Amino acid sequence: MLAQFVTLVGTNHGMDLGVPMMDQGWSFSKHGIRIGNDVWLGAHVTVLPGITIGDGAVIAAGAVVNRDVGKNEIWAGIPARKIRSRNESSVVQSSSINTACGGMR
Repeated sequence: MLAQFVTLVGTNHGMDLGVPMMDQGWSFSKHGIRIGNDVWLGAHVTVLPGITIGDGAVIAAGAVVNRDVGKNEIWAGIPARKIRSRNESSVVQSSSINTACGGMR
């Protein structure tokens, strides 16, 4: 799931010395992004080139992801860091929500 204004940076521009920036092509030392299943990227998240985000991961709004994110991990910040892992006990079942809301949705 992608929230609004997510930026996926697939590659970077070259930065070699001695060559004017406008004459440099793309740098392919790190390129592409891999995003697993059941992933949530919050609003204004930026994912940099070469990153893999594992299944079930959650990235908090505004985070800049510059390292690989493992399966079921929750990351936040600039640069993004792991703040915890998702686990079964933290998952709220829809029946619990329904009960907590007095049967209303």
